[in-house]
Amino acid sequence: MRLSSFGELVALRTKLASIFPFLVGVFFAIDFGYDVNWANTIVLFIVTLTLAMATTGISNLVAYNKSQGSVNAQSQTVIGKRQLPLLLVQLMLVVMLTLATCLGIWLVWRTNLMLLLLGIIGFGIAIFYTIGPVPLSRLPLGEVLVGGSLGLLLPFTAFYVNVPSQKLIGIILHWPGMLVMGNLWSLIAVVLLCLPLMATTANLMFAENIIGLRDQTIDEDKHTLPEYLGQRWSLIVYRSFLVIGFLGIIIGMATGMLSWWLAVMMVAVPAVVLNDRHFKQMVAGKTTSTADEITTSAHSGLFQKELWPAISNILWVNGSLLLGLILEMVVQ
Repeated sequence: MRLSSFGELVALRTKLASIFPFLVGVFFAIDFGYDVNWANTIVLFIVTLTLAMATTGISNLVAYNKSQGSVNAQSQTVIGKRQLPLLLVQLMLVVMLTLATCLGIWLVWRTNLMLLLLGIIGFGIAIFYTIGPVPLSRLPLGEVLVGGSLGLLLPFTAFYVNVPSQKLIGIILHWPGMLVMGNLWSLIAVVLLCLPLMATTANLMFAENIIGLRDQTIDEDKHTLPEYLGQRWSLIVYRSFLVIGFLGIIIGMATGMLSWWLAVMMVAVPAVVLNDRHFKQMVAGKTTSTADEITTSAHSGLFQKELWPAISNILWVNGSLLLGLILEMVVQ
């Protein structure tokens, strides 16, 4: 199997979306005063990337199996288009899942049972998002689940493996009893920090569904949040997600939970406002220039044009959040 075929099978290109949340979790641990546990961090990154690739591969395998009986439908799937050997695809998926499971168990042994619970939740969302009797992606929960898993669960886990579990939250077993202990202040701080990540990640999928509602390209058996809200209220919710993200950082700074260096995120506000206006005009059928002129020349073949305001927001908001954490680390 060629590398290009493997990359398309597991949608390797889209996995870049997890880099920002992962780095935010690591740098927040440093700003909390802890050294990076490189073994835990590297293993977690491998587990996260491997699971993400495996779940995408499983989704493509299921799509191919469902298309059996129709040569035309099979040719539209990644496996059919690339003429990938089914046995090889299945073997690769088994290897990836086995590797991720073994490394995950090793990581739980090095940290706390709480990490096992977080892993089960994340893996469950990833698997049942696209497969199962009623995939989660076909319910009006997609934006919440994507924002929660990538925007909160991933940075939370990256932070968790670099700090002592009792400083955040941990499970202590005294058979047959069990005790959950943690620091509520630290937990709230992590959630506030992750709100911009959750907002921008959720909005990317939300934008796609809003465009699908406008163009009537959503499958009949798929029920998205914009379908229930309508275009007007969907745009209001889309904007509200971003406002909540910034408010979380402001509340965190005002209460002392987060560093004032994160105020550097305010440089992203003009770009976010311009992107919001641009997206609204796109949905209405009118177009102008985006805030991020660099990205407009790079969208060919990667994403549909209407999604670039949401992608630009991810770069601006999450990039400035990461910059604030780095500045705090350097000053310390």
